[in-house]
Amino acid sequence: MGVDNYEEHIKEIQKIKHDFKSADGSTNYKRLFISTAKSMSIIGCLNLLIYVIFTFLVQLYMTNNTNIFNNFRWYHHLLWIAIIFIQVAYVIYLILYPTGVNSKMDGALYDIFTVDVLQSGKFKFGTLGLLVKNLLRAILVEPIMEYILLLVLVIIPWPFLKTVSYGKRLQMIILKAGIFSVIISLVCLDYDWKSNTFLEVQTELEVPTV
Repeated sequence: MGVDNYEEHIKEIQKIKHDFKSADGSTNYKRLFISTAKSMSIIGCLNLLIYVIFTFLVQLYMTNNTNIFNNFRWYHHLLWIAIIFIQVAYVIYLILYPTGVNSKMDGALYDIFTVDVLQSGKFKFGTLGLLVKNLLRAILVEPIMEYILLLVLVIIPWPFLKTVSYGKRLQMIILKAGIFSVIISLVCLDYDWKSNTFLEVQTELEVPTV
């Protein structure tokens, strides 16, 4: 997109508009589908498809082959399914309505499903690595959604948490968040010993080149 920093990149994404309306003002679902397919990269489509299929298979396995949902009431199932559905729906929303990309996390998610890592018939591992790093950096600097998700997950009465007090559950949240932050920090370190920022955590997202 010809911009140098990620804030400008987000502004460029916000300028993308898709017209899904028919002449009578109703939603044209065929145009919506075509626009979505054009917006997403080949790898992005595969990513979303794999994510949906993998999530379904994991859910099927957990339901039929484990006791993880024992003692669940209907609203626990509803909450769990809602978590899965909201994640998929939000990604699709960002793809359909790029004007809704307002944060670094939104931008990193949008890029993962729209930036084409297949260029001139070659798979660009460097571009894919950059997209993943951007997502990790976004989680590091905008962790609130991760914390909310962790809080919701420990409220759900999983069988393995049945004998765990809420104080211990809070400790688990803090421990998990801390470990995850350490891992992300290590991934986002600048390992170029010739750089002025050697071994500094790079939190600034980079604009993916296409």
